Amino acid sequence: MREQGIKYDSSVFPLTVHDRYGINDAERFAHQLPNGLWEFPMSTVVWRKRNLPVAGGGYFRLYPLALTRRAIRRLNNEGQPAIIYLHPWEFDPQQPRIKGAPLLTRFRHYNNIGKVTSRLDQLLQEFAFGPMCEVFADYLGAEQNGTEESKIEPGATRISVE
Repeated sequence: MREQGIKYDSSVFPLTVHDRYGINDAERFAHQLPNGLWEFPMSTVVWRKRNLPVAGGGYFRLYPLALTRRAIRRLNNEGQPAIIYLHPWEFDPQQPRIKGAPLLTRFRHYNNIGKVTSRLDQLLQEFAFGPMCEVFADYLGAEQNGTEESKIEPGATRISVE
């Protein structure tokens, strides 16, 4: 990836509580790999010695909004931005329902899908959001975003949405 000019990756999810993905012993926060690529892992908070996912997608829909807020504040209190992702289909509560899908799959996919926009609107009012190149400008260098400094105020609560 680095050879192709890519400066960062954000595909690692440091957790084991999911049956399909996760790397329990992965570093939880931004770090540079030996090849120079930066890894910005999906956000987790530690709860009872386990990494609890709080990064978005299904977690954004399934957890109470108060838990998401608290997790973001906790990350920020640790000096870390929250990295949040949302899938485009999560903004479409009218999407077709897949008949015959297993109950767990239907729950993960459709539960609270009609609340995504309002929940995001609430977070947008409460926290400062920015693209990865701004939130992590200190790591990536000013050339990544074409400016000499980030547009995010120093000390502000920072969240990245990609």
